[in-house]
Amino acid sequence: MDSIYKLVNELLEYIDTSDLNDILKSENENVFHLINKMIIEVSEEVKKGSITTEKIIDRLNNKYDNAEKFLNVISSSVDNKLEPYHEMSFFRKMDISEQKNMLQTAFEHMIIHVEDPSYFYEKQDIDANQMKYVVKMLNTVSIMVVENNVTKQYYCKEMYDMFGLNEDVMDIIWEMYQENISQLRYNQLFKYLKRQEEFMERLVEDE
Repeated sequence: MDSIYKLVNELLEYIDTSDLNDILKSENENVFHLINKMIIEVSEEVKKGSITTEKIIDRLNNKYDNAEKFLNVISSSVDNKLEPYHEMSFFRKMDISEQKNMLQTAFEHMIIHVEDPSYFYEKQDIDANQMKYVVKMLNTVSIMVVENNVTKQYYCKEMYDMFGLNEDVMDIIWEMYQENISQLRYNQLFKYLKRQEEFMERLVEDE
């Protein structure tokens, strides 16, 4: 918590009052940077598992006056940042063989080849909601690796920050994508051309 208190005190230096809510009115780039840093700090504290976002916000509310609106923004931002992390908590508890099987199933049926989602989720032996979260995660990987062509270093950092995955799991996912990158890029091109075709059809209809 000390690092979080320090950030709040730094933020207070940018306003003329002790009213933390006034920070939300600032257009100073340093303020935006400090707020973002605070969101990251609170998120990391929550990830350690010894405290919740709500308890951190309560402690800050007790320590600082006129901070409710500001802390509501922080709380909401932290919740949004941690949503993927919480969604994948079940996955982090699995052993590596279970994780690999789930990843390969999702990748084969919903990334490389796209089945009817309702049919795919219905026929799985495991929890459908859990499989949806895995597919959601892989769609994020697709954006990074297929569309944006990020480096493995960048990919690993983002996957750890967002989902809390270990290196073994990140390597499994990375290899799946690299082994199928040509097909994935073809799929991406096909989707783009399909969207262009649909766009042109709408233009013709509107004439």
